[in-house]
Amino acid sequence: MEMKPQTSSLPLFTRFKLFLGRTLVNIGLHKDGTIDKRFRHLIDFKSQANSTPVDGVSSYDVSIDPCWFRVFVPDVTADKLPVIVYYHGGGFALYGPDSTLFDELCRRFASMIPAIVVSASYRLTPEHRYPSQYEDGINVLKFLDDENNRKNLPAKADLQRCFVSGDSSGANIAHHVCIEASKIKFQQLKVIGLVTLQPFFGGEERAASELSSENRLGLHLNQTDYYWNIFQPIAGDEIGKVVKIPNEQNTEIAKEEQAFWVKEDEDCSHITIMEAKILSNAIMAIDSGTEVRLLVSTIS
Repeated sequence: MEMKPQTSSLPLFTRFKLFLGRTLVNIGLHKDGTIDKRFRHLIDFKSQANSTPVDGVSSYDVSIDPCWFRVFVPDVTADKLPVIVYYHGGGFALYGPDSTLFDELCRRFASMIPAIVVSASYRLTPEHRYPSQYEDGINVLKFLDDENNRKNLPAKADLQRCFVSGDSSGANIAHHVCIEASKIKFQQLKVIGLVTLQPFFGGEERAASELSSENRLGLHLNQTDYYWNIFQPIAGDEIGKVVKIPNEQNTEIAKEEQAFWVKEDEDCSHITIMEAKILSNAIMAIDSGTEVRLLVSTIS
């Protein structure tokens, strides 16, 4: 793996928003393993789907019991567009496809790549623990593969060029969805790429990224530990294989994979812009036949 490049500093206002969000989340974490989500509206603003294009992208919602997903369709002239199935972050416990943060992010993906983006919901912890999130994740691919459900995607959606992606805990879900997908013989759908943005993994011992001072800008260790604790089953040790970092030493999760770092443009002050450019670059590389696994560096 290449060495991680130096990254530019976040704007002061972005740092303040991260601090405020972290503080509000901390208030809701209870020692008994429950989360008080009454303050969620202060950090989790919601956006409605838009049948009329916004920034060149329309969107609509589709129900898939017990979850749902939001489809983003760019207003472009193209016979076929790749499909990106995206899983949002939030420690397995927060947010959804209708969260303004992820609504804007997926809208950027759809517009900049361009692609049909399927932003999937999943059951959240602590009410629903492992393996609910992985089951919901793979069910989205099964749903899209069913010919009877083809009407839920636009005609130009090319299911033979399906990418799976996500950020943070969503990237963890995307990783395990791809493992499960490799065991399934789909009829319409073909997964040809996995792009993980700041994937949420840990280790039996503290990983370097967990100990890094850069982590002070995002979640603190007490928060990541809390999310792992409420994600794992009440009893059993199955959680070990989903927490560990996937690399060449950990063959229980993944074989050795090629990886590379992508440095964001210096003028990118908004995280969603940076991630849209990174995902776009990764998909273009994979689509051209390059076999890659994208890891996004932490911003300092």
